[in-house]
Formats: sequence, structure tokens, C-alpha cells
Amino acid sequence: MHTTYTAEDYRKEVISISAGSGVIEASKRMVDEAVGSLVVVDEEGRGMGMLTDRDLCLRVVARTRSADSVKVEDVMSQPLVS
Repeated sequence: MHTTYTAEDYRKEVISISAGSGVIEASKRMVDEAVGSLVVVDEEGRGMGMLTDRDLCLRVVARTRSADSVKVEDVMSQPLVS
């Protein structure tokens, strides 16, 4: 079966998270918003990187890091390219 998508099928707003947030909070945000990535912003709200579900998998889970102590800025992909 082939599905055709239109512009209305895609999310238009950008979901962001602060660089100092924990990765558990970020993961919950991804679940709540049904997205696989978040734009990481600094204190002034400027984009500085991306956090993807793949970043969480490769840089937290695969390295058996304690998610309780890992910040978004520690594992995000950067620089932000648009």
C-alpha cells in the first residue's frame, strides 16, 4: 500500500528544548509531541543544535550512561544547520 502525504500531514511548528535540560525530560517531550527530534536552544532562545532519538540511543543508551545525569547539551548534534 502506498500512502500519499500532503503539506497538511506534516507538523508546522518547531519543538525545542533548552540545552541545560536533562535527556529524560527531552525524551518525554519527544513522546508527548510525537517527534523524533528537538531543536536545542540557548538561554536567549537561539537554536544551537539538534537532539534526535538517534543521539539518545547512540550517546546515552549504547554507552550505558545514567540518563539521570546527562544534559541535552552533552549529547546533542551540533552545529545547527538549516
